[in-house]
Amino acid sequence: FSSTAETPHYHEETEQQHRHNHFEEGSGSKVLPSAMIALQKSGLARGDTVAVGGFGLGGVPESLLNALSSTEFDLDVQDLTVASLTAGVDGFGLGKLFESGRVKRMISSYVGENKNFEQMFFNGKLEVELIPQGTVAARLRAAGQGMPAFFTPTGAGA
Repeated sequence: FSSTAETPHYHEETEQQHRHNHFEEGSGSKVLPSAMIALQKSGLARGDTVAVGGFGLGGVPESLLNALSSTEFDLDVQDLTVASLTAGVDGFGLGKLFESGRVKRMISSYVGENKNFEQMFFNGKLEVELIPQGTVAARLRAAGQGMPAFFTPTGAGA
């Protein structure tokens, strides 16, 4: 609070204002004031691979996908490879990311509810790798642990 000679005045901050006002570089905090700032600080670059959580419409990092899809995001982030269980739907989450033209390749197990995605694929604007859900999960786990390869019966043709 701040005080004057007459009465103390308490200043209330919203949680977002507090994070914005009290974020310090190198503090170790992973909380940033906005998705746009998080993306700018992420180091995301042209040709990177991005793993996107959620399934269908649930659990999708909507704020980050909206910021990345936005024309206000001015970094040259194109030709992304996206790994996600689903391709989402038109106009929401991953659908917006496809509409922005930033995605070159999709690794997924289900892509059936996104008409824009379908058009991009059939027009040759999007590479698609369809793999079983368990294999998507195993690939993400292996990559997170630094494992260069793993065996699945599905991959061996069993």
